Amino acid sequence: MIMEETRKRRIGIITIARVNNYGAELQAFATQYFLRKIGYDAEIIDYLFYKHPCHMRTPRSKPVFRISFPNRVKEWLYPHFTRIKSWIRHDKVVKERLASFNRFHQDNTHFSREYSTIDALYNTQMDYDVFMVGSDQVWNPNNYTSLNPYFLDFAPTGKKRVSYASSFGLNSLPQNTYGYFKQMLQGLDAISVREENAVGMVKNISGLDATWVLDPTLLLDRNDWRKVEKRMENVPLKYVLVYEITPYPQIFDIAKYVADSLNATVVCLSKVSSFVKEPQMTNVETAGPAEFIYLFDHASFIITNSFHGTAFSINFEKDFFVVAPSRKQNNSRQISILKKMGLTDRLITEETSYHSIPLEIDYAEVLPRLEMARKESVEYLKSALDE
Repeated sequence: MIMEETRKRRIGIITIARVNNYGAELQAFATQYFLRKIGYDAEIIDYLFYKHPCHMRTPRSKPVFRISFPNRVKEWLYPHFTRIKSWIRHDKVVKERLASFNRFHQDNTHFSREYSTIDALYNTQMDYDVFMVGSDQVWNPNNYTSLNPYFLDFAPTGKKRVSYASSFGLNSLPQNTYGYFKQMLQGLDAISVREENAVGMVKNISGLDATWVLDPTLLLDRNDWRKVEKRMENVPLKYVLVYEITPYPQIFDIAKYVADSLNATVVCLSKVSSFVKEPQMTNVETAGPAEFIYLFDHASFIITNSFHGTAFSINFEKDFFVVAPSRKQNNSRQISILKKMGLTDRLITEETSYHSIPLEIDYAEVLPRLEMARKESVEYLKSALDE
């Protein structure tokens, strides 16, 4: 008699995706990809993030916390500004970039049906065995929307609720948020966070234990990522890649210094580059997530102020610098992964004399740290999902 094959456990993941952002798209893909790789039937619950142009606000999606009036105006205007900018720049560049992002998800990411409102999400009976939240800044109190879905309180009673590498997105939380986070964290069956300091934040707020795990992009190795990367034409053979999330003038000085040292060209990958008009560099505007991976894989050196830029630099064993001005309130994201990998010397602030830092990184001690962190993260995942 043939034994019936054991059904794979179904996992529904709620996270931030489809927002035209490299880090968000790649972490979302990586979470469901890795879960499928180790034997689960995983997909992204396609609840549109509030910054998605097709997200529709309802009374139920009202933000949990009050934010300043200027920030409220900015958040309210964001989708309208995005649409207007697209209309103004309805040219080949905009179309190609959006097509690249859409093509990446069509080819690689498993999504559920779309939920454009919070009400649709809560009114749907889902048959997942486990509900998961994370990674990315799903618990950031500055998100101008209800955070309740990102604590999985829409999951049916009795279903397991797990977080993986969820982030508060801040170095510390305002005191007035403690009560809410304490209540919502207590609804989770297993908690893991992306930053080391968030372990203490969870403990301090709720008394609960959290596990520090790797961002899902680091669960995949170089060979996994090379399966989905896409070659970019007209890129210099030798280049210093700059991946800049927020404009910071010092980045260009550092990039010129490194490029001159390596006899390389500067290539910038960013929508908000502070030196797009500089004649000494090449600006890449149409890359999607697959092309993003290619650019990191083939760079001679990387300069970034992005968490995911840092993660991909490490994963591809690249020489790199992380530029993080001291005034920023969310440096813990980059500092956390650098500390875990023993690479805090790659961090550059306003006070750093970067000319004295060796350009080359010896990965002999980094790779064992990465493999150990992967092992610990997978152990957490299997324990949280199966027990």
